[in-house]
Amino acid sequence: METVWKDKFYMAFRLCPFIMTIHSFPDMRVLDVNEAYERRTGFRRDEVVGRTIFEIGLWTDHEAMTRAFEKLKKDGKIYNLEFHFRNREGQDFNGLASSELFEGPDGQRVLSIIEDISIRKRAEDSFRESETKFRRVFQEAGIGMLIGTLDGHFIAANPAFCEMVGYSEEELFDRTARSIIHPDDLQYMEQRLKSAVDDGAKFYQVEFRLVRKNRSVVWTENTASLVRNPDGTLQYLVSGVVNITGRKEAEMAAANLGGRLIQAQEDERLHFAREIHDNIGQQAAVISLGLSELRRSSDSKETREKSIQNLQSGMLVLSEDLHRLSHQLHSPKLEYIGLVPAINTLREAYEKQGVEFDFTHQDVPRDLPWKVAVSVFRIIQEAVQNTVKYSGVRKVDVHLNGSLAEISLFVHDSGVGFDVEKAKWKGGIGLVGMEERVKLLGGTISITSGRTSGTSISVRIPVREYPLSAAA
Repeated sequence: METVWKDKFYMAFRLCPFIMTIHSFPDMRVLDVNEAYERRTGFRRDEVVGRTIFEIGLWTDHEAMTRAFEKLKKDGKIYNLEFHFRNREGQDFNGLASSELFEGPDGQRVLSIIEDISIRKRAEDSFRESETKFRRVFQEAGIGMLIGTLDGHFIAANPAFCEMVGYSEEELFDRTARSIIHPDDLQYMEQRLKSAVDDGAKFYQVEFRLVRKNRSVVWTENTASLVRNPDGTLQYLVSGVVNITGRKEAEMAAANLGGRLIQAQEDERLHFAREIHDNIGQQAAVISLGLSELRRSSDSKETREKSIQNLQSGMLVLSEDLHRLSHQLHSPKLEYIGLVPAINTLREAYEKQGVEFDFTHQDVPRDLPWKVAVSVFRIIQEAVQNTVKYSGVRKVDVHLNGSLAEISLFVHDSGVGFDVEKAKWKGGIGLVGMEERVKLLGGTISITSGRTSGTSISVRIPVREYPLSAAA
């Protein structure tokens, strides 16, 4: 039985994936090594048996070897001693050694097991190097950088971000992101973050305002990476924050300029509309009445009466045309009773021309800002006019929905469609005008068209306007 156990021990010794050695003690002469020793060191068993570890020279740190030998001599064992060795080919390795003394048939022996941890050490060193590089990039970056939790607590903030908001990193640790995000942007920010987390996104980008320590406001563009645990839950966020206040001020200045140009255009249209309606229309009516009197007092009846009737009919047509032009230039209903009645008037006018104008609306505020109302009205005018002229059909669907926050418009026809970009490139001023109106109001517009799907125009325009506060 003892022989069987010796055979099993020797088999385990030889086949163990870790380096195993047996030395005599205290001279540390090699009595046996296993196959893992031969593979890792490059020495065959017959080359090392009978030699001491000092003669073989695998250990590169002689002081560490001396301390290990003294500890083994004192305590009789060593556990998880990390050391460095070099194989026969000059390759460096890291090992984790455990040794223990035991009594052999002719004196003390040392049984040692050594795990090669070189790969793990290289990974740890690489991780430390990467961590050092990231810390240097994080601290020295020219843009603001943050590391934060899902609930808005700060883990780290670099100097650029601290300078941007006026708080030190230590002060930010005592605050949350909610406390420095502009109140008007907070709900929007939380919705964007929730959507990104729920959708499993790796990153998201958003513009919002931060309130600095001195209560001034700075516009920022935030690109956040969502770092997740292996189970998919969010671990933390790493964000790059850029100050875009200057850009926002320039955009708003351009928008204000464009808005003033549009307003000037609308004022001019209103002026001509009133002139045509109040002056030219009345003059045409006076002429018509005068001709009627002339017809009644005329001596030559047949010829003069026919001419007078033709003139009177022409003046009536002129009056009607001028009246219609007045409404096209500026709808009084749009100014005095609101957007929906103005669109209904436009619908009635087109239906008289044989156009099927299907208009539905829901929750449209009566007191919309003038810029929003007139822009929506002009977009509908242009869209319906394009349908009648180019689509090959005389039916258009217009859907208008509103809320306190935004107006959404959808216009669709089932006509032949067209190449949108090509049309704009060839001078499609109407399409470009739609886009410019929406852009100046901070909204979005999508125009899609196809030979079989018709043309669809989708518009979203914010109702509220938030002035840009001055940044420090």
